[in-house]
Amino acid sequence: MSQSILETEEKKRIEVNNMIVNALIVTLSYLIQVWVDRLTNLKICERPIVGAVITGVLLGDPVTGIIMGGSLEAIFMGISAIGGSVPSDAGVSAVIVTAFSILTGADMESAAALAMPIGTVIATLGQLWKPVIAAFVPYWEKLAATGNMRKFRIQVVGCGLVLDRLPHAIAIFLGVAFGIEGLANLLDMLPAFFTTGLSAASGIMTAVGFAILCKVIWNAETAGFFFVGFILAKIVGMDTLSIAIVLAVVAVMYFYNDLKISKTRVEAVSNGDEKTKNEMEDFF
Repeated sequence: MSQSILETEEKKRIEVNNMIVNALIVTLSYLIQVWVDRLTNLKICERPIVGAVITGVLLGDPVTGIIMGGSLEAIFMGISAIGGSVPSDAGVSAVIVTAFSILTGADMESAAALAMPIGTVIATLGQLWKPVIAAFVPYWEKLAATGNMRKFRIQVVGCGLVLDRLPHAIAIFLGVAFGIEGLANLLDMLPAFFTTGLSAASGIMTAVGFAILCKVIWNAETAGFFFVGFILAKIVGMDTLSIAIVLAVVAVMYFYNDLKISKTRVEAVSNGDEKTKNEMEDFF
């Protein structure tokens, strides 16, 4: 009997250690994304389509990472921070949700449905942390006044890489280390109709994400891509990847054609073509 209890305790200890190791890996994944974005100013690594893939690779399941990245990006791509308003933290949410799906084996639709609530909570946590960062401003102003630019630069960069995202990293670690198993048990306890609802909600959120994006970028030029894609999907019967490739090629051709026309106009003006000059002046 005692041997059985010892084996059970040892098994639990190993599971806890594994979850802590996985939590450290996932947290490191998020910090890598932040560091690359901050140091290169790319602003893409914290997006779900990149963050989820990196998390999947580090956890040993890149396929789930890729699928989750695409699904979550479709949900969050129409949501952006405007000024100081951050409606939902897509980067942290993608990392946690992808880790949840990989570590527990939960279906990706149910995991994706949890992305928006988790992102909203993390965004609120980030807003509460901003006054703490702002409290350092007087110190940095005095440091800048000393003229020691090397020390000032090191501290500002260090703040952006570590201090600014400290609560996010802590939330990821605690969530993955101690919250993933509890969340999985909770989902297992829920009735079937609830998990079915989560899967349906995941599909709806994807549609909402596309709708928000279309509302922002919709004009006469982009409308053509939308309707062509709709026709290719519903009438021709092409799959999503094929449609994306075809329209990406068209978009690239459109871009370079427009660039060529602009270059021709500039050359005509520089060569003294009066007619083109007048047309350009009328245009502006």
